[in-house]
Amino acid sequence: MEYGETPTYNGVAPVPPVAGDYWAGWEPPISSVKGDVIYVAKYSPHYYTRDYIMGNLTDIPLSFLESLTSIRERGLDGLKLTALSLPNVTTIGTEGLARLSKVTELVLPKVVSLGNYALKDCQVLKKVKMPLLSVTGYAVFSSCRVLEEVDVLSVGDATNSHSTYTHFYSCGALKTLIMRAERVPICAISSIFSTSSPIAKGTGYIYVPRSVIDGYKTATNWSKYA
Repeated sequence: MEYGETPTYNGVAPVPPVAGDYWAGWEPPISSVKGDVIYVAKYSPHYYTRDYIMGNLTDIPLSFLESLTSIRERGLDGLKLTALSLPNVTTIGTEGLARLSKVTELVLPKVVSLGNYALKDCQVLKKVKMPLLSVTGYAVFSSCRVLEEVDVLSVGDATNSHSTYTHFYSCGALKTLIMRAERVPICAISSIFSTSSPIAKGTGYIYVPRSVIDGYKTATNWSKYA
């Protein structure tokens, strides 16, 4: 390009790595050529992306979802897809995947942390698998009323009443909890599960590694489920 000319970009809009952000132009701003310059796409938070992401599966490019590495606060809240693939997401913010109305199963292979209410009120969600999950906020699965199975590394330590107690609040169908970490998480409050759930009634199951079974049998507030 000649000196003094202004470059233009006619390609596809860059995809932000974080759900809830939008492409906000270039850094530095594009201007007339005065020397060698590298332009880098910049992104800004946008809490109204649901105009774009809500709808049927054909409305959202698979590449967009598969490129995400984190989901910010309410980033995909209310998504209306029947299936969801997020193979590279590692963190989900507050209400990041709340109120999914059509997804029945979630497999999130790289997620290590969930913010408060991250999966709250997912109406038809029955099964969740997050083999690396170890850090959680509170009420992460609350009001998932048909949720039957949760498979995680750990539900995380709960050192106050705003932690483990509300993880499974109003999860009345929960019958299987799998925790794969060889460590018993701290549980500071006795009512971990909804009283109407099979686990609370003694007809459900909690699976943990053989090496920590005895630890659960004597651990505060876990022992009654052992």
